[in-house]
Parts: sequence; C-alpha cells; structure tokens
Amino acid sequence: MANPETDPELKTGPDPEDDSLIIDQGLTDDILELIADRDQGSLMNLLVDLHDSDIAVILDHLPPDDAIYLFRLLQDEQAAAVLLDVNDHTRGVILDSLGNVEITNIIDELDSDDAADVIQELPEEVAEVVLESISEEDRSEVRELLSYEEDTAGGLMATELIRIHESSSIYDAIMEIKKQAEEVEDLYDLYVVDAGERLVGTIDLKTLIITPSYKKVSEVMDTGFLTVRVDMDQEEVAHVMQKHDLVSIGVVNDQDQIVGQITIDDIVDVIRDEAQEDIQRLTGVVEESFSSRILKIVGSRLPWLLIGLFGEMISGMVIRSFESTLSQMIVLYAFIPLIMAMGGSTGVQSSSIVIQAIARGELWMSDIWKRLGKELGAALLISFTCGLIVVVVSMLTGGSLDMGLTIGGALMVVMVNAAMMGTVLPLMFEKLNVDPAMATGPFITTLNDILGLTIYFSIAYVVFF
Repeated sequence: MANPETDPELKTGPDPEDDSLIIDQGLTDDILELIADRDQGSLMNLLVDLHDSDIAVILDHLPPDDAIYLFRLLQDEQAAAVLLDVNDHTRGVILDSLGNVEITNIIDELDSDDAADVIQELPEEVAEVVLESISEEDRSEVRELLSYEEDTAGGLMATELIRIHESSSIYDAIMEIKKQAEEVEDLYDLYVVDAGERLVGTIDLKTLIITPSYKKVSEVMDTGFLTVRVDMDQEEVAHVMQKHDLVSIGVVNDQDQIVGQITIDDIVDVIRDEAQEDIQRLTGVVEESFSSRILKIVGSRLPWLLIGLFGEMISGMVIRSFESTLSQMIVLYAFIPLIMAMGGSTGVQSSSIVIQAIARGELWMSDIWKRLGKELGAALLISFTCGLIVVVVSMLTGGSLDMGLTIGGALMVVMVNAAMMGTVLPLMFEKLNVDPAMATGPFITTLNDILGLTIYFSIAYVVFF
C-alpha cells in the first residue's frame, strides 16, 4: 500500500514551484487495487494524510464509480473541501450519486458562498429539499446569495463576516470575534456599522491587536475603506482588489448596508476563470471544458470555424481574380503562405495586447490615436526588418532584386495593415458592446488573409505588369 510518508511517488508537502499533485501510474494502480479490494481501512489511512486538493486531483483521475467510492470514505468536513476542489465533471458525478441527507451534511460544512455554488448545480427538486433541511439562518443566507446573478459581487460574496457597532469598544470587538470564530472562517477585517447597519468603517486585525481594549472602535476605524456593490461584475471586483492590493473587500447594497465580503481566494478563482474564458474566446471556443460532450463541443466551435471557412473562400476568390498575373509569375505562389502567416501573426499580437488592456480597464476608445501611433511605429520597424530579410534571402537564392523588393514591400504593407486592424477592431467591438476577446480572433485572421492577399497581388501587378 502507498504511504505518503515513505512513498516518493506521492507529494503531500507544499512545493513552491508546483502546487499540483504528481501522480504516477504506480500510485494510481495502488489506489485502484485498494478500491477493487474494498479495503476501506487502508484507503482511509491513506486519505487522512493527504491534502484536500491532492485528493481532488486523485478523484479527477479515477473512473466515475471508483471516484464515488473513494469520496464516500471521506468525513463530511473533508468531503466538503474536496468537493470544491474537483473539476466540474467529477463534482457532477459525485453529486448525482449522493442522497439528499449526504448532500445536506456536506452543505452544512460549507461557507454560504460555496454552499450556494453547490446548490446551484443540483436539480431544482433536490436543491429545494436540501435547502429545507439546513438551518433557517443558513437557508436564508443561501437563498439571498442565489437571488444574485452568478457573475456579480453578490453571487461571489460570503455572508459570514464580523459586524461591530461604531459605539463598541475594542474589547467588545475581540469578544465578537471569539463568539463567531467557528462560523467566520476568513477573517481579515471587521466591518463597523451604524444604527442603520450602514458601513461606516473597517478595522484590520493588526489595529485591533495593538489598540488598547478600552478605546472605542470609532476612534481607530479606517473611514477610507473601499466597497463594491452587490451588482458589480465579478471581473470589475477582481480589478478593484488587484489595483488596491486587497485581501478582502466589503459588499454593500443600495443603502450602503454591509451584506457580505469577498476574499482573495474567491478572486484568484475569478482571475483564473476569466483568463481561461479570454483564451477560449480568442480562439473562437466558448463555454467548453475538457469534459464537455461532443455536441456541446461542436456547437461551441463550429460557428466561428464557419466564419473562417467563408473568409478563406473569399481569399480563394481573391487568388482566382489574379489568376492571369499568377500564371505569368508562378513564383508568386510560393510566398502566399509567408504573406498570410506574417499578417495573421502580427494582427494577433497587436489585438492580444489591446484586448488585455481593455480587460484590465487600462485602454479606452479615447486612447485609440495614442495606441495607433505606438503600433504604427513598432509595425514599421518590425515589418522593415522582416521585409529586408526577405529581400536579402531572395537575392541570395537567385531571385531578382525586383522580385525581392516586391515580396518584401508587400510584406511590410501587410504587416502594418494587420497591426492597425489588430488595434482598431478590439476597440471597435468594445464600443459596440461586443466582447472583443470573442469576436476579434476569427475576424482578425479572416480579414488579414483577404486584405493581405489583395495587397500582395496588387503590388506584384503594379511592379511587373
């Protein structure tokens, strides 16, 4: 049996350079063998020494039936933590296998925000039964969170936090922390409220510790605090917390009453998910995961591929329209891939930088001329270098100077044009309230191919014919 203390195949301690579990086939075989033998004792001894995230990785790599069996061996508290760490597919498989009582026991171990996320994944009838089974206070909190849009601050926040009245003393604040220590897991700041429950200040733990206990909270609270509204988009919340280096932030309603808090662990998940979505959108893949079904994969990819298909058909028509020119200068055919590839790469580079700047809130339509100037300068230098290389290589391989200058010059114009489009298109889509990350990729590739070929053949026609 594999032992995490003696078996080098299993990493249970933190690695500063790698936070993933390294599992080789030997360990997987050991676990599968223990599951096949229904050796609960040995498996439980193995699981108790593993970190929750490590167990989640193991479950993600096991067949569904084995993952369910292994999960059922976990205690409720550990099972709750593991359920949050497994991937969406494994979580769905596990939840489908559990009874209402088992799900309720796990929900009881979760913070309100995590409980709401899990309940949201349940079938409606099961979710209602589970909600009715938990305490009235927890049920009220979860229902409130479920009423908010999933991708907003309200859908992201946890309702567990420490409220303290502004007239209270530091001693009262410390007593309140002790009273709620078991309920409030993530504690970074205390939120100071007035008689109307409106947020009037915050106190960090350091201030709380070094301030004499007899002093009033109102004397030392920070009144320059930042908050977000319940309806703020989660990506905007992430920008606020990143910009101001916050580990937590209060969430308020329209009456400025504190209703929850968002902590750094939630924001890390948001940043990761948003980055993954942006990458998928740049490649024309939307709402697709590794475990997506075939029809969902097709539905996600096909529309954008069809845009590329029709775009390249137009490119074919461009080539055909210059057929007489090409028939007299067959060598022009050889450089079509070069023109298309360099134009596409240049456009993608420019658009990626602009899309990232838009996503971070650092670039607006008013900045377009400044950005265009930078892109034009960079594109001219880069395209001149690439064009010069093409001219030199063309002459060294026996080509004429006219041919080298034609291809090199066309390459320069195509690359500069692609850089300009890569800058303008994302800003244009943003202005039209169309997601630039989703729309830019397919359009950049298609337009660059069409315009690039047109520019290339037009210059060749002018030079030689």
